[in-house]
Amino acid sequence: MVALLALVGCGKDEAGKGDAAGKAGKAAGEKPLIELAATPPVLDKGEWQPVSFGGLTFLAPGGDGWKKSDSGGSIELRQKSTNITLVFQSQDGILSNQRAEYTPLFIEVNERDAPQYAVTAQANGSVAGFPAVRIEATFDNGKAHTTRDYLLFAKGRVILVMGRVPNKHADQLVAIVDYIAASAK
Repeated sequence: MVALLALVGCGKDEAGKGDAAGKAGKAAGEKPLIELAATPPVLDKGEWQPVSFGGLTFLAPGGDGWKKSDSGGSIELRQKSTNITLVFQSQDGILSNQRAEYTPLFIEVNERDAPQYAVTAQANGSVAGFPAVRIEATFDNGKAHTTRDYLLFAKGRVILVMGRVPNKHADQLVAIVDYIAASAK
């Protein structure tokens, strides 16, 4: 699994204040952000349980078939039957006004660590009212995989909600990761 620990800035916005709330706002003359995961899809697979990470709470899959590991620095959920892997990570001091700097670094780390990593789509907007970036990609470590990642800028940090799965289950990954991201509170 790819871990990102790049530092991008000192954790202060242009006015010198931390953006503790991190909520998506719009400055004078700025267009509102597009909601990237506006409505969580209706999913009936298994139980959904709250997972707190990076100062936010998400609904994540649990129950039969899902194994959770918490290393303190990240939370990983894995479903053995589909080999879906979900990872929550965060990095303090990365503010919403640093999205343009941080996103290429996130991609660069994945290009370095995941064989044949290639971004297939990228969108800037918001998720649950927080500034966000959604990145879709593929990689091949001997088995072709699809990824769907959300970078949420909230609470003075970036919170990564990342999903990986072999291509044959890609449709399930999209629905699950979108549901998790849209549930952020």
